Amino acid sequence: MQTLKKWVKTSNNTFTFWDSDKEIGTMEIDLGTLKREATIKFEGQIIEIKKTGFWRNVLELSDQTGQLIGKVYHEKWYANSSILEYENKKFKLLARNNPLAEWAIQENNEDLLAYGLGTQNGKACIKITTGSIKADYLFDFILWYFFLPIAFEQMSEDFSILLLTA
Repeated sequence: MQTLKKWVKTSNNTFTFWDSDKEIGTMEIDLGTLKREATIKFEGQIIEIKKTGFWRNVLELSDQTGQLIGKVYHEKWYANSSILEYENKKFKLLARNNPLAEWAIQENNEDLLAYGLGTQNGKACIKITTGSIKADYLFDFILWYFFLPIAFEQMSEDFSILLLTA
C-alpha cells in the first residue's frame, strides 16, 4: 500500500509529519543557531537531538529521561556518509546526488528511506522514497533534520512542503 508522507510547517521552527491522513508527530528545530537542537514528539515519545563532540560533529538522540537511544557520527572525517547507531544496529546515512541532492538511510547497502529534491509541474518538491522494508518513523525525523536546510535553500522558508512518495 502506497502512502503519502508529508511535512507541514506549523510555526516558525515547528514541522508536523503526516503519513497519509494520520498525524505522526512534530519536530521543533532551532534553525537560528549553529547548535541546531531539535525536539521530536511522536508515538508518545519525546526525543532530543543535540550536537556533541569537540567539533560538534556527532548527533546524539536522547529520550525524555535523558537516555541515549541513538547516535550519528562520520564514518571517516572526509566521507559523505555517516553511521547511525540505533536499537543495537548500525545503519549508513548518506548524502548524495541522485541526480539532485538527497539524504538516505541504508541497511546492508539497501535504501530503507531517502529524502531528495525532485520536480513536479516545473517546481521544486521533496521526494520521499521508501524501501521494501518499512523503516522506523524516527528515520523520517532524522532525514528531515538533515534535509531541511536543502529544502529551505531550494524552496524558500515560507514554503508549503509538497512531498511525493515513490
